[in-house]
Amino acid sequence: MPENKSKPIKQVFFSYGHDDNREMVDKLLADLKLNGYRVWIDYKEIGTWEDWRAEITEGILNSDLAISYLSAHSVRDDGVCLNEIALLLDSGKKVYPVLLEPEKECTPPASLSYLQYVNLSNWREKIKDKEEFDKWYKEQLKIILEKLESGKDFSDRISILRQVLEPEDFTTD
Repeated sequence: MPENKSKPIKQVFFSYGHDDNREMVDKLLADLKLNGYRVWIDYKEIGTWEDWRAEITEGILNSDLAISYLSAHSVRDDGVCLNEIALLLDSGKKVYPVLLEPEKECTPPASLSYLQYVNLSNWREKIKDKEEFDKWYKEQLKIILEKLESGKDFSDRISILRQVLEPEDFTTD
């Protein structure tokens, strides 16, 4: 789809763990760009000898929203992606989780557990049949674009539950 000149261009931060899912991440990156989004991803934005932590922080703060690609590598305990997710949430950014590997191999972090993710974990199986993959991918991309453009995350009903249940505030106050 060509870029819509009437809508403001949003910058999307990609939180990605540098693993063997790059083919899928790059495909989504290209398609978001085709649909008028600017995408910040570290391997395109951070140059040699630059302070990568500062660059990632700046990328997060200058983005409107984020897609967090979940894999065993990205959610490991000492991984940078968990820090990115924490900073994104702390700065009030919407984070849209995308599962790239089966949940038995990759447990989404607790900070995103209330959000329904887009499940792309079977992309490697699907890609073996180009026709099936293209149809499946087109449907998944449509879902992602609809959510990004609506400004809503995948947890629309969670906000309703919070209002009805009125959860207790456990701060020190």
